[in-house]
Amino acid sequence: MVRLNSPEMDHISVCQINLYQQCSLKYKFRYIDKIPSAFISVNLAFGSAIHSSLAWLHEEIVKGNMPTLEEFQQVFSIEWYSQTIEENINYNGCNWTELLEKGKAMLALYHENPAKEIQAIESGFIIPIINPATGEQLDTPLKGIFDLVLSSGTIVEFKTAGKTFDLMLLHKMLQLTAYSYAFEYLYKQKPSNLKLIAFIKNKNPKMEQWETTRNEKDYIQFFNITKNIITGIKNKIFFPIYTYLCKDCEYLEECKKWEGK
Repeated sequence: MVRLNSPEMDHISVCQINLYQQCSLKYKFRYIDKIPSAFISVNLAFGSAIHSSLAWLHEEIVKGNMPTLEEFQQVFSIEWYSQTIEENINYNGCNWTELLEKGKAMLALYHENPAKEIQAIESGFIIPIINPATGEQLDTPLKGIFDLVLSSGTIVEFKTAGKTFDLMLLHKMLQLTAYSYAFEYLYKQKPSNLKLIAFIKNKNPKMEQWETTRNEKDYIQFFNITKNIITGIKNKIFFPIYTYLCKDCEYLEECKKWEGK
């Protein structure tokens, strides 16, 4: 076992991996320094409201109920209000009511043909990260949550986005790789499918569905990426990456003050 653990880490998630890749300094501010965010991203709030509403719908279906569209949309309205009741939401030019209506429209599309044969909803896991080719194991485990697992062995991941997903990114999406690996570790079999359902909140809201798979080569790549990132965190390698995302970053002021120490 390769011991790469640090005092700040008892696990690592795909969100942490993605954030370190996006900007390691932002990772430091959030997870090491634990600096409170200057504001809450409207995209994060919107995504949370969508996920909570979907979880409620799936729980009702498991109970043998099929909520009406009006009931489903009402739950989203409550969740959206709950997520945005705080005053420090950064709407970034968006409108609260407009997003409410977009959310209702997108969920109406899903309500037409929701998942039925459900095995698990919002199911959490913590598992070791092992290289399937060599057996090498990292000391920091992987933590995550399956949005939905179907009885067929399909993993369903829900996303909200501002534009259509790139197919190349779909086949290299680390979250799907990590969840495929986790499913195989937990259930001792490969998932039958990986399904991404994306709610696109553009001018005309729509829902896209994509399917993909993963193999051992993908798991090895995921292991090596994660190992390198944990090594970087352990060795306190943090630096800013300047992109178009900076203008909406909740740690922009801290970044401006940072001197490279």
